Amino acid sequence: LSRLPLPMKACSLTATDGDGDEVHLMFTLEVPDLIPTFGDTTIAAQPYLVNQEIASLTLPQASRGDEPLTYALTPELTFCFLAMRGVANQRKPS
Repeated sequence: LSRLPLPMKACSLTATDGDGDEVHLMFTLEVPDLIPTFGDTTIAAQPYLVNQEIASLTLPQASRGDEPLTYALTPELTFCFLAMRGVANQRKPS
């Protein structure tokens, strides 16, 4: 099946035996849209100053989508790192 979302589609499955007897089964198939979402979540502006201590910020968790979900912060901030969904002003762990 395609991983693209499909509208609901009526399908038929037929089984035929050796002497030509058939049985039919009707069913509906739907492949849902699995695009990740943050829902209605918003994040207020976060004013950070270089070389100044900042409180850790936990970013919202996305839902839906195909596991595993990964996160990226754009643009990359040289004074912060993203660990899972947390932003901190520490160096990346080595």
